[in-house]
Amino acid sequence: MGNRIRIFLAALLVVSLCLTITVCAADSGAGTMTSVTETVLTSGLTYYSRSYSGDGEVRQAGYSLELSPDSSVYPIFMACDTIWGGLTMTQCIRYAESLGYNVVAAANTAFYNNPGVPIGIVVEHGKLRSGQNGLNAFAILDDGTYYTAKDPQLHFELSNAAWQTGAVQLTRFNKLYSGDGLHLYSSDYSAVSTRIEEDVWVVRMKIAEGDMTLGGTVTLEVTDILPEVQEVPIGSEYLILTASSEGAYSDFYSRFAIGDRITITSVCNDETLQKAAYVSGCGDILIEDGKITDESTWSPFVAGSHPRTLMGWKADGTLVIYAADGRRAGYANGLTQRQAAEEMLRQGCVYAVNLDGGGSTTLGVRLPGDSTVSVVNMPSDGGQRQCAGFVLLVTDAKQDGRVCNLHLEQNNLIVLPGQQVELCAFGTDAALYPVQSADAVAFFAERGKMDGHIYIAPMTSGKDRISIWGGGASGEGNIRVVSNLTRLEVTNEYGRPLEGNIVLRNGEALKLSITAEYQERPLYADYSTVSYTMSTPLGYVDENGMFVADAIPGTTGTLTLTIGDHSLDVNVTVTGPQRDALSGRYKMALDYLRK
Repeated sequence: MGNRIRIFLAALLVVSLCLTITVCAADSGAGTMTSVTETVLTSGLTYYSRSYSGDGEVRQAGYSLELSPDSSVYPIFMACDTIWGGLTMTQCIRYAESLGYNVVAAANTAFYNNPGVPIGIVVEHGKLRSGQNGLNAFAILDDGTYYTAKDPQLHFELSNAAWQTGAVQLTRFNKLYSGDGLHLYSSDYSAVSTRIEEDVWVVRMKIAEGDMTLGGTVTLEVTDILPEVQEVPIGSEYLILTASSEGAYSDFYSRFAIGDRITITSVCNDETLQKAAYVSGCGDILIEDGKITDESTWSPFVAGSHPRTLMGWKADGTLVIYAADGRRAGYANGLTQRQAAEEMLRQGCVYAVNLDGGGSTTLGVRLPGDSTVSVVNMPSDGGQRQCAGFVLLVTDAKQDGRVCNLHLEQNNLIVLPGQQVELCAFGTDAALYPVQSADAVAFFAERGKMDGHIYIAPMTSGKDRISIWGGGASGEGNIRVVSNLTRLEVTNEYGRPLEGNIVLRNGEALKLSITAEYQERPLYADYSTVSYTMSTPLGYVDENGMFVADAIPGTTGTLTLTIGDHSLDVNVTVTGPQRDALSGRYKMALDYLRK
């Protein structure tokens, strides 16, 4: 379906014209917003693509998703299949789908250490998969609301019923081995082993009761004590306690015996965070209570202009996920943290955080008509990077082939005032997979007029919202009406501008390709949109935009191309007849002389 839409539009865009509306007059955030496209994926979930301009040659591109709390789509965090290793976004989506999730969009989240071990807290379905290591946290609470925690403190108290002394405290759970202190591992860390390549001791404990959670308790029984090993398998029903064979804890294993009953309690200083269904570590909290936070507290580690992944929410509970491209001269320079904060504030966020950026910044969306999630931004690495965690937008709806959402094939089309366009619609089911749309659909234009399926653009510039109904389903799209052009150019078939005086032999043909631009957005147009006039008879333009010289040799004049209120003059000189391709009028004269 996605290819069908692209082919349909390509057939119509025989004249490539780029137009849009300036929607923000002042520089802030990512810059002056010059264009925005809006695509409703389903009720409560909308995808936006934005372009910006700045001072001089500075440009920016950004992409975002807005998810309202009443949508059938909801967010989850996923730290890949295991904590160790990392996956690309596409790989993580495939893994999530293997678990039964229907993923409709995704973005990278967590900062991480190589090889892909997240630095902050990771909670999935209320289960703690990785402990804290000095980052802030973004949480999805049990009631579906969002929460940010500033530097939450998490540690674990390990006690042994056989000990006469109190509990021992440790802080590293499913974190990259550092060689210092006590480390705790579960099978969430790696399905292979502890991934430790130096001499350590290991105490393996079988889980008797409980799960690792924020503020929870797990009861275990010691099954193995290994005084000197390296990496060892963990097992799905076990926890591994380990430390270096040298250093402060070199003989700590001697305090255990096989059969000992062990209790591990996680202690978190943030009671709200303990209620979270999902938690991901995050960078600086940029916005709190609708205001930008103190910049002096922000990490200098991520200073400068970079690609950014950001997440926040509006006062009404709408989640905003935003990816800003960067490190690509002429397309996107990236954002500073201050610019990122201003941009999230401009998009209405009352809270926002900085996530992992740079080459990790990746946003994927299953666009209407497509069957898979595709990357919509332009990662600065040139491809997807293996990351430690993602936010996935999922729905419990199943693919059933019944039309639930209607989409406008001409969505975000740019037209001239008064221009006519035949509208078409296609459908997706509740699971957002493409299906055949209803046979009969009706369109309603908020500003323009409809004559059946023919849309007639209003005479004033601006966005026009198109509502669609049919077969018990509904949807909406947008058409933008623009009258001002910033570029009008005619090129030959090789894309070279036709500058100066064009010299053609009589009967010679030249393909006219027209490019008109306004902030580099395409305008829907066909050949009826372009009119051609000549200062003196020079030839004719056929229905395919081919100019054929047809005049007395030596004739010089001007060919004027007009689109809307904009015109372009091309100077033309017709020379002597071609040997093999005489014009109609010249050939008739020769035929007369031969008689």
